[in-house]
Amino acid sequence: MREKSQEKKNGILQATLELVAQQGFHGTSISQIARKAGVNVGSIYYYFESKDDILNALYLDCKARITECAFCGCSESEPADIRLKNMVRNIIHFFSENRTELSFIAQYEDSPYLSEVMLTAEYADILKPYIKMLGELQTVGLIKDLPVGILQSLISGAVVSFARYCMEHAEALEETALTSAIDAIWDMAKK
Repeated sequence: MREKSQEKKNGILQATLELVAQQGFHGTSISQIARKAGVNVGSIYYYFESKDDILNALYLDCKARITECAFCGCSESEPADIRLKNMVRNIIHFFSENRTELSFIAQYEDSPYLSEVMLTAEYADILKPYIKMLGELQTVGLIKDLPVGILQSLISGAVVSFARYCMEHAEALEETALTSAIDAIWDMAKK
């Protein structure tokens, strides 16, 4: 029974992701989510308190999946600057293969929802690997002496913005252009 429950919850999140990517936050209703997920409206309220709760849960789910992808193949034995560049590359590839997630993340991060979810322990846990890496880079004097949260925000903003650009300009994902863009993001953060 528990597996079915998680499957239904994931179905609700996936339906929300697709609808928001197509219609935006305000154009998506609970009844549309229920219809797309193949559940009744009551089931939605069994898993989530409100549409806001669904959006927040979806954002955290997307960020967790992005973080998992970001650090895939990154070895602790590599220099931190190489890990950062690999992480950025992984995130850009993730978004190029998951355009609905990119659309949702971009909308969410431009909304008032972000300030609420940033205060949660779950969000802090998702950010830990990024914060750790940036802290290491600061410790060895490779990046600017700004608060780590500011650096994370600047890098994240640049990566999402570049990924959005790549949606319309596929040539930006060609190796030479991609490497140059990643180097430019590094140049923004380095000392």
